[in-house]
Amino acid sequence: KTCIPVTCPAVSLTNGYTTGACTGNYNDVCTYGGCYEGFYLSNNASITRTCVQSGVYSGTASVCIPVTCPAVTLANGAVFGQCSGHYNDTCSYVSCNPGFYLSYNGSITRTCNQSG
Repeated sequence: KTCIPVTCPAVSLTNGYTTGACTGNYNDVCTYGGCYEGFYLSNNASITRTCVQSGVYSGTASVCIPVTCPAVTLANGAVFGQCSGHYNDTCSYVSCNPGFYLSYNGSITRTCNQSG
């Protein structure tokens, strides 16, 4: 008989990064450091996880979720550009149908940024 060390699957974060000991050795403490630009860290998961006796990391895995914004539309008019609501999309209000005019309250161009 031999004593075999407890190990856990390594922790990684697609579209983000981890810090600490994430290779899967017993008692390793791994922290989800954050997500790259255009993504945000899921808020229903554990930020710090520890490799425990049962061979898994404690807590729940985090994921990096793509930033999205509401799609840009203009009732009774037209928009131009990348208007679907993906990160870094830039869209402009360009014209209105006959019988309508474009109000200039606010910006004529919208960009989906990190805050959504």
